[in-house]
Amino acid sequence: MSKPQIDMNPDHTHGLRKKFLHNKRGEMDWTRVYPLTAGGGEDAELTNRFRQWTYDNAQNRSIEYRHGGSAAYTANALNQYTSITGLIVDSPQYDADGNLTEDNQWLYTYDGDAARQRGDGALSAGATRPKGGKGRVPFGRAFSQNRLRTQRLKNGTRRIEYTYDYMGRMVRLRVRNDPNADSPLLLDRRFIYNGWHVIAELDGLNLTAPPLRTFTWGLDTCRLTTSATVRHRPMGMRHSKTVPRWRAETGRRNRRGDEAGSGMIAGGGAG
Repeated sequence: MSKPQIDMNPDHTHGLRKKFLHNKRGEMDWTRVYPLTAGGGEDAELTNRFRQWTYDNAQNRSIEYRHGGSAAYTANALNQYTSITGLIVDSPQYDADGNLTEDNQWLYTYDGDAARQRGDGALSAGATRPKGGKGRVPFGRAFSQNRLRTQRLKNGTRRIEYTYDYMGRMVRLRVRNDPNADSPLLLDRRFIYNGWHVIAELDGLNLTAPPLRTFTWGLDTCRLTTSATVRHRPMGMRHSKTVPRWRAETGRRNRRGDEAGSGMIAGGGAG
């Protein structure tokens, strides 16, 4: 039996306390959610938010258990999920570089797509070039990498756009309630960095307002800079929480298509 490694994350923005258990391989074993309004006690668990997972030898998710049933995941030799059955039904699709391009809800595009289709190293549409850069861009360099550029709901009701700077840092995220790139913005987020560490998140629809969140970076127990203290300011409230480095810098997780892009933002808010 694995030794419990429990992490707790108080999500004051949504009034929840989330509890996670990881096994010895670092895989998430289960997650439970409790309402902060009820004191976050064990007897107040939101059972419909319970999730538990098993994995294969390559650490691919094999089964997800949740309230009311389960879902089975099938992975190929490239560790890509090709089929999901049960409570969740999906058949994810990938391009030649292994990027998730389609699932049952979303279509995804990447900033290296145009260069791959042309078969050269020319600058992809919308990609950036360092100041003073000239000539063709070598294929595979940061200017034509496989970075997620857009997500579009298949029903045409949502479009999410990601913008990166010349260092490959995500500096802007925009959400539209329409698949067209020129439709009105529903959400616009700007990210300010100190080196590779994000230090502030701004509302692009109201740049004169105080930052939505600020991040103060420090050393963890191993004396590595891998976590940040986040200051939220929703509706005049202030509180702190510690988040993993990948979450603080990108706000999203994209590991083998487990959680593609920023679906949590598309769903109505960043946790």
